[in-house]
Amino acid sequence: MKIGKRGIFSIIVLMVLISLYVFSQDLEWIPKFPIDSPSARLQMSLVYDCNKNEIIMFGGILRTSAPSMKNWPSTNEMWEWDGATWMQLTPDILPEPRRSAGMVYDSETKKIILFGGFNSPTLDPTPYEKIVYNDTWEWDGENWINVIPNGLAPPFTPDKKWGHCMVYDKTRKKTVLFGGYNAYQSPSLFDETWEYDSNTHTWTKIQLLTHPERRRYASMVFDENRGKIVLFAGLQTTKTSAFNDTWVYDGEWIELQTDNTPEPRHESRMVYNYLSGNVFIFGGYGGIVSESPLCDFWELDGLTWIQKFSADYPSERYAHGMVSDANRQEIVLYGGTTGLDALDDTWIYGVPKVDVDIDIKPGSYPNSINLGANGNVPVAIFSTEDFDAMIIDPLTVTLAGASVRIKGKGTPQTSAEDVDGDGLLDLIVHVDTTALELTGNDTEAILEGQTFDGTSIRGVDTVRIIQE
Repeated sequence: MKIGKRGIFSIIVLMVLISLYVFSQDLEWIPKFPIDSPSARLQMSLVYDCNKNEIIMFGGILRTSAPSMKNWPSTNEMWEWDGATWMQLTPDILPEPRRSAGMVYDSETKKIILFGGFNSPTLDPTPYEKIVYNDTWEWDGENWINVIPNGLAPPFTPDKKWGHCMVYDKTRKKTVLFGGYNAYQSPSLFDETWEYDSNTHTWTKIQLLTHPERRRYASMVFDENRGKIVLFAGLQTTKTSAFNDTWVYDGEWIELQTDNTPEPRHESRMVYNYLSGNVFIFGGYGGIVSESPLCDFWELDGLTWIQKFSADYPSERYAHGMVSDANRQEIVLYGGTTGLDALDDTWIYGVPKVDVDIDIKPGSYPNSINLGANGNVPVAIFSTEDFDAMIIDPLTVTLAGASVRIKGKGTPQTSAEDVDGDGLLDLIVHVDTTALELTGNDTEAILEGQTFDGTSIRGVDTVRIIQE
């Protein structure tokens, strides 16, 4: 089918209007209350797997009844966030427990890369016995593989360290590592830049005359809009010797002279905000100025840092986990510490969504779906006293990534019926079974869409997947 110039122009205008609408919406922090959740922890690693549309959490420090965080153990637990709830993963092989490791998602090889970190398995001796790592692991979605063992020395791999920052450069298709800390060697702080090639499993030290100063616990992210890595802040030696400088890296380091720069800090978290096209930072431990945990959040727009605000927001914290979900167009934050206690809350930063009640295959349980069947799945979206399901635009609705079926003349396959007998009309939509982005391991399906006035909606229901 050919599209004329007028049709192409109309499509471009529609895309621009959609972009303007999304960018004009106020973004808010929204607390989530999932059915299952990891226990309280800090210094864990989070990445977004764009191949599976899921967030993976690994490691960190677990809160226990011990009076001091110095006595809290590291973990090698692995969790998955699917947009609605957390689920623990239990592969046969896991890397050793660790905290403050570097972890990224390599979109070229579709693997998660894990490097370094440290563990304190013995809690009785003083000083505490620590194990520092410089091993490299890869997760292919099913298994962890130790591609570079612990203990090799440079130039084959970076030194043993923790508190380094690590990011995947989508432009140059390399994992980039900077800085870090190892209290058991001199100098203890690093200012080295390394790059990792997941295709060849090799690390390469990049020799540069200009680079950021030695530091640990800096924040670093790939700015997809500008095609460069951005580094901000970090810690030198004591809690009050923090930085607030901003650097970019594209094979060379360049320091940016920014305006309205946030106060110095460390163990903040920085991600790319797909809705604004800017890098986004939250919290951290303030140095020099506040000397306490922070709960402010900022975006870097060109050379200017802009403080953002929300009616509700996470409490003061540092060493939390934070990652951007490209598919759901939102930022996910989990846990962290106040300095005295660990946290176990989950927050979303994005366009506010109305939670709706849905029923996949109304009247059926356990909602069995045969992915091999060439049929359709009905979904009821319920009206309530506070929400009218009939104001939902069916053309925006998706279930597990599958859009509503389109009948002749381009009309969506929908109907209106009082499914639950409460006297209110409910909206029933139908999606193609073969278009569902589900696997045999999935136990829930997420419905998303918008009302005719642009308000986002979301609903979740259980499913039982049959693969034949």
